[in-house]
Amino acid sequence: MASKKQKAFNYKQNRYTEGYVPAPERKVEVVNPDVVISNPIVVNETVTVKGINKVQILVPIATSANGDLFTSSTFELQPAAGSAAYITVNGRTTFPANGAAEVVNSAFYITDSTGTIIRTQGTYQVGDKFVWQGTVAGIEILADDEIKLIYEI
Repeated sequence: MASKKQKAFNYKQNRYTEGYVPAPERKVEVVNPDVVISNPIVVNETVTVKGINKVQILVPIATSANGDLFTSSTFELQPAAGSAAYITVNGRTTFPANGAAEVVNSAFYITDSTGTIIRTQGTYQVGDKFVWQGTVAGIEILADDEIKLIYEI
């Protein structure tokens, strides 16, 4: 008995063909709910990831002047080389200064663990400190603010 042919979409050839061609299986497992997959790319029936964003809750410290640390938290995981980081304060996004030259115009900046080197984008390390610039931001951090740190790992 001859099998019945049908038209099916061939994902490898990106066209309809005669015969049965199964659709590719696309499966994503959530391993850690604190880790968000950003920019998934589907290539020839496989899912590759162009970066994984870590969303980390920071414990706020109230600030009152420029240069105050606004959290005692640091990066929990090593940020990916060359990657950016940003925070949200009560849902509003702000980006750090990209080196010492940008500090005067930025709401916050990131320093090394000693507080002496102002980091540039892509050079962040576990142990770095987060410094607030209230006069630039227009607000000070309060102890009950919700702060999230987002960075690529």
